[in-house]
Amino acid sequence: MLEQTEALEAEGKSGSYVSNCIKPVKNWLSFNDIYVQKKIKIPNRHKLTKVDKERVPTPEELRKIIGAGDFRSKTMCGLMAFCGLRPETLGDYTGRDGLTIADFAELSVDNKRQHVEFKKIPAKLFIRPSLIHMRSVRVTRLPSLLPPPVKL
Repeated sequence: MLEQTEALEAEGKSGSYVSNCIKPVKNWLSFNDIYVQKKIKIPNRHKLTKVDKERVPTPEELRKIIGAGDFRSKTMCGLMAFCGLRPETLGDYTGRDGLTIADFAELSVDNKRQHVEFKKIPAKLFIRPSLIHMRSVRVTRLPSLLPPPVKL
């Protein structure tokens, strides 16, 4: 394992990658009652390299991002930027099993006039436990910065 660790480090792999390669081997050995006594030191094994260079967009960059999309993508970007929602709460990779109209508490839909509006701003948004992997419903508020009401 020490040789494999050194080889991966020589290839320039990150410490977290090397650690994730060694972990299953140690677990398999432990399952078979073979215990590794020597501790393998892996530099920067807790450093997250994928999100290391990410940053929050500036207000100007966010304005450009939201301005570039259609109504649906503007709404999704607004929910993530201003309400703190994660992409998985909006739906899976096929766009299903996400937020529904029923999750917006103060949303009023008038089919006769073909008009949609919020009764109260900031409006409540209930996030079901199945979307956030928690035991209880999470409530967040929609700011007034989201797109205006829609005419169907």
